[in-house]
Amino acid sequence: MHFHSMATLPGSEVFLALIRNTPEPSEETDQPRTIPDMTPEVRSIVMEEFADVFPEKLPDGLPPDRGDAMKIETDPTADPPFRPVIRLSIAELDELRKQLDQLLAAGFIKPSTSPYGAPVLFVRKKDGTLRMCVDYRGLNKITRKNRHPLPRIDELLDRFRGARYYSKLDLLSGYHQQRIFEPHTHKTAFRCRYGHFEFNVVPCCSLWPY
Repeated sequence: MHFHSMATLPGSEVFLALIRNTPEPSEETDQPRTIPDMTPEVRSIVMEEFADVFPEKLPDGLPPDRGDAMKIETDPTADPPFRPVIRLSIAELDELRKQLDQLLAAGFIKPSTSPYGAPVLFVRKKDGTLRMCVDYRGLNKITRKNRHPLPRIDELLDRFRGARYYSKLDLLSGYHQQRIFEPHTHKTAFRCRYGHFEFNVVPCCSLWPY
């Protein structure tokens, strides 16, 4: 009896199986391999040779205009969100002053008169240093989301099949490497003890997908 006829019989259950040969396990296939001779000394030489690719800090000034400035489309019927300034500790205020000076000097932020105003707060990183954060929940709430599909993690992992070499990259201050569409910078405004500012580059908010 043909498979199709058997599969259509009342009460039949159909299963699909795939059988293929697999290589015998060995040390070569079981263990990840690193690039030979990539000792700490060699790594230091490579990083020194390509220092422009591996900087310790981003250069001052806005990133190049690549034509991909982030737009922040908001509900035109919604009022601009603003919240009171959050109380910070003495240590947090010192760190805030320091980071504001750095961001202003780099051109990443500028003084603002925007009706928007998100509060600033700090979280402590694993190494004990303080990370400056802006609470953009109010802005996120009225932002029109871009529903372009993001890659599925499981599908990305599937694409590793057959690969022999892997690398990973972490962009230095990746958010600050993309501009904000100039007419929309006022929507990123934040408030603190030392004034009212807005971002020229991307802060951390719901529209930035990377």
